[in-house]
Amino acid sequence: MECPGGLRFTIVIATCNDAGLLPQTIEGAKALGDVQTIVVDSADSVDGTSVAGRRSGAKVLRVPGGRGRQMRAGVSSASGDVLVFVPPGARLPGNCLDEIRAEAANPRVLGGVFRARPAGNFALKIAHRVLSAFGIRPYRSPWFAWRTAVEGDDGFRPLRVFEDRELLARLSRRGKVARLKSVAILEDGHGLHRLLWTFLQIPYAMGVPARLLGRIYHKPRSPQRERVTTAIEVIIPQVSPTSA
Repeated sequence: MECPGGLRFTIVIATCNDAGLLPQTIEGAKALGDVQTIVVDSADSVDGTSVAGRRSGAKVLRVPGGRGRQMRAGVSSASGDVLVFVPPGARLPGNCLDEIRAEAANPRVLGGVFRARPAGNFALKIAHRVLSAFGIRPYRSPWFAWRTAVEGDDGFRPLRVFEDRELLARLSRRGKVARLKSVAILEDGHGLHRLLWTFLQIPYAMGVPARLLGRIYHKPRSPQRERVTTAIEVIIPQVSPTSA
C-alpha cells in the first residue's frame, strides 16, 4: 500500500476505567510528534477516564458494547493513514514511527506488532517471559495497521475480548504482519481482571470462540460510581489542556 507524501499517524487508545494510566500514554503519544490521538472510552467506564482524556488533549469518544465496537469507532474517527493501537499505560519508544514507516514501505505489510515488556520488578519480567514462551501474553502489545486494511467489513468485529488477535489473524492471512524491533513498556492497573484476560487465552487457543469468552470477560459497571462519573462529566464536559 502506498501513500503519497508523508504518512499521517493516529494513536487509538481503547479504555475502560483507566483514568490513572491514560495521561502518561497520551503524553507519550504527543512526544512522538504530529499525531492524532483518539481515546475510545467504554460506556461501562466509571472512573472519569473520559475526563482524563479530554484534560490531556485527546479526542474522546464514549462507546457502548465492548472493545470491538470501541476499536471500530476509533478507526471511523481516525484521520491517519496508519493507525497505532496502544493499550492504556503503554509507553512507546521515541523512534517507533520511523520503524513503522520502514515496514510500511513493503507493499505486503498490512500491520505489525511491537515487542513488549512490563514495567516493574524483576519477578514480573521473568513471569512475562515464561508465559510468553507458552504463547500466553500477560499484557496487550501495541500494534499498527494501515487504516484501509482495518476499515469496514475488513475491520474489527463486535467482540468484547481478543478483538485484536482475531483481526491480526485475518491480516496475516491477507498479507504480512511485521514483528517490530521497537519495545513498548507496559503498565496495567487492573490486577485480577488482567489475570482473567491472561488465562482466557488458553481456551481461546483451544478454539473456544471469542464471542463466548467475552461473556466471562465483560466488566459489569457500578451504577453508583457511574452516577458520580456522569455528574463530573456534566459539570466539566469540555476541559482543554490550557484551562486544566
